[in-house]
Amino acid sequence: VALTERGREQALKLVRAHRLLERYLHEGEGVPLERLHGLADGLEHTTDEATLRDLDRLMGAPERDPHGHPIPTATGVLPAVEGATLTELAPGVEGLVVMVADDRDDLLARLVALGLVPDQRVRVVGTAPRGGVRVRVTDRDLDVAAELADRVLVRPD
Repeated sequence: VALTERGREQALKLVRAHRLLERYLHEGEGVPLERLHGLADGLEHTTDEATLRDLDRLMGAPERDPHGHPIPTATGVLPAVEGATLTELAPGVEGLVVMVADDRDDLLARLVALGLVPDQRVRVVGTAPRGGVRVRVTDRDLDVAAELADRVLVRPD
């Protein structure tokens, strides 16, 4: 299935609205990371373009939503995100969490509880005893299930 050019433009506008709203709800209203996606889903279809422009301006034209996903520009450019999932990284690799998947609130809540959120530094220690990945976050080692580790994108140093 392929989108027409008009369909792509509409999709990017919707993604832009969603991610700007998530950013505002998190920074401006203090909504927890794991509740943003559902709230923004309810608002993205009813927020007009003028309000979105105002939010963008007030927040200083943010480049990423609180989960680390790029916010399309007003002209429809969607920046790429580079990195690898925790499960793809070799032991000893250090880096910065740049993005976490936000499509499942239950799994996102677990990532938040572990401190695996955007802008957090991590180091892959090795394989966890029951599978998954052992990572160092701040000053503690954590065993992260593969189901969660696959949802964390890291930009290695």
